[in-house]
Amino acid sequence: MFSHIKGKINLAVVNAADKGNPVAKRVVANEMQKFVETLPAQSPLVQEDLMIPDFARPLPEAEQGGMFGDYELVPLVPKPVSGPDLVGRRVASVMTRLGSYGMGDFGFVGLLFEDEDWLIIPITGAAHWVQVDGRILEPDGEGGGWIIDGDDRALIARLEGQEITSATLGRVSLSLELVNGAELSIAEEASARPVFSATGLPRAFLPEDNLAEAVFLSPSGELSV
Repeated sequence: MFSHIKGKINLAVVNAADKGNPVAKRVVANEMQKFVETLPAQSPLVQEDLMIPDFARPLPEAEQGGMFGDYELVPLVPKPVSGPDLVGRRVASVMTRLGSYGMGDFGFVGLLFEDEDWLIIPITGAAHWVQVDGRILEPDGEGGGWIIDGDDRALIARLEGQEITSATLGRVSLSLELVNGAELSIAEEASARPVFSATGLPRAFLPEDNLAEAVFLSPSGELSV
């Protein structure tokens, strides 16, 4: 993508944008947006067959410590979930780097409940979509968020130990309200969601996407493709 941009505008403009020049940044962003609009639309939802570790079947010691952990992997049978299924559950922790594909992670957001189930939001880079109290979990580029430079202590403090009092899962949105007044959400309107920093375009689902059907419960947060 960046090679395309450099082929369209002067390299000096690209370098100036890299150094923070506001005019150059707008020029690059406009060209980037034009390029992105030529690409086929892709769903942000990841609906791959996933694997989880079988803790009853450790790998031989010599094979442990690799990219897929210390245990044999078995297919995950995800449990569909509805809003009423979540009411009354208490949040034990939250993670934003779930879903390994070997060379990295998809960046699913997962809520670990005190009953040891995980609620998985299987969106690529979900921390750039999900908000708590109207504030993004992790900024995409500049701007504030709950997680800064990997420090998620403020986010965990806001959610940890809190019971879900109301839960709504929609085709392109979700809302979890907690007993302390916190709300974890993905906005229904694309215009209310954080934009992609490189293009300024809002984050959007495809017409055929269904977030309510994609979200699932898992017995483990260690998910691999």
